[in-house]
Amino acid sequence: SVSSEILYIYLDTVPDCREIISKLPDRATSNKDNEGGGDYVDLDNDGQLDVALIEVIDAWGNPIWYRWQGFGNFPELISAGPDGIFGNADDIRSTEL
Repeated sequence: SVSSEILYIYLDTVPDCREIISKLPDRATSNKDNEGGGDYVDLDNDGQLDVALIEVIDAWGNPIWYRWQGFGNFPELISAGPDGIFGNADDIRSTEL
């Protein structure tokens, strides 16, 4: 499983998906890094941090992770749940809803 930042960048390249993610409320996304600043990446290798790394967050403000389910399948989305720790009983998985 990986952070939803990569998934967000990928979905933003697909027009139909971009339309959907653009409707997410501000409280459902973040580009904060662990130190509370903005999180950016240099995608074109010109030395400038030019693309914000946006991630989808859960109701507790923690990043949602995803697991790729193979070509043509929607990825499994995973929240760490109220305790904010992945890998225990309170995790919430889209495949179990």
